[in-house]
Amino acid sequence: MEKTSYGTVYKAKIAVGGTIALRLLREGTCKERGSCLPVIQQLGRVRHENLVSKAFYQGRRREKLLISDYFSHKNLYELLHDIYMNWINILIAS
Repeated sequence: MEKTSYGTVYKAKIAVGGTIALRLLREGTCKERGSCLPVIQQLGRVRHENLVSKAFYQGRRREKLLISDYFSHKNLYELLHDIYMNWINILIAS
């Protein structure tokens, strides 16, 4: 889907329905597991209607995945400036 300085983002459909975004963190990101894991765990515990839930997984081969709900807009700017966006959605997002 997209390559960033942190890694590659993949869009995946899950068996129970829905779509998620998988960010495979590139090698060298969070070199030491303890350097970013506490921050990611804290983000995963935050629950708010305006924030995307995140989860973290580290595989056997030390690959690191950041998992979140998938949204069709890439970022907040695109969400707020979509020409098809109606004012109800804009008010809900703010």
